[in-house]
Amino acid sequence: MELEYNFETNAPKDVILEYISNPENLLKYVPAFKSLKRIDEDKWELEVKWLFTIKLKVKRIIGTDEVTYTIEKTEGLIKISSSLRYVILTPKNRNAILKIIFSYEGPFENIAKKQTEEYYRRGVEIFKQDLYRLEGNHLNTQRISAKFDILNMRTILAKEIKKSEIEDILTRAMIESVNSKVLVILSDDKTIVELIFENGSLEDSKGDINNLGENIKVLVKSSQIIETKNRTS
Repeated sequence: MELEYNFETNAPKDVILEYISNPENLLKYVPAFKSLKRIDEDKWELEVKWLFTIKLKVKRIIGTDEVTYTIEKTEGLIKISSSLRYVILTPKNRNAILKIIFSYEGPFENIAKKQTEEYYRRGVEIFKQDLYRLEGNHLNTQRISAKFDILNMRTILAKEIKKSEIEDILTRAMIESVNSKVLVILSDDKTIVELIFENGSLEDSKGDINNLGENIKVLVKSSQIIETKNRTS
């Protein structure tokens, strides 16, 4: 069984890609998807409560313009092989189109087909609202980032870290932000996350830390020098 849907949106490509790259968003569309446990960078265990409770293996494959999730159960009497593929199309002088391709091989295909159609109708509105919110966050962060003259900011930290060290980096950024705004940029060469701290709290952010890989480049900048110059001018 294979079903295909198209969804048109005026959200930028990077916003769409950020959204579909986060498997947690899948839980919003299918009530039977109850929990998602991360195994490693691109693999999860999905608990499904449908006609029965089962656990499925989920694998994510990210491309330049698409994200594919394979969802499988290969052990036991009930075997399932499924995939959810998102493809971003950007026609010239038109809004972006997200093509959603769902395939399923397993028991109760007719029930799965009917429920997939129902979840899509329900999901269109969820998807629209989520993208609208993400686009707003994206634009807001861009405006805030534009206030910084990054080249003239004081560099607090520039190094490569493991994902497990992120908490320490953010704690240091919060402390530094008591006296000045602090910009944190995290990148694994595929995903970029920006965070802005002020007065010891997170003021704004762009991107999802959960989408970062194991090896991360981190840059922490402080606006303290710029603000000092402004006070003395």
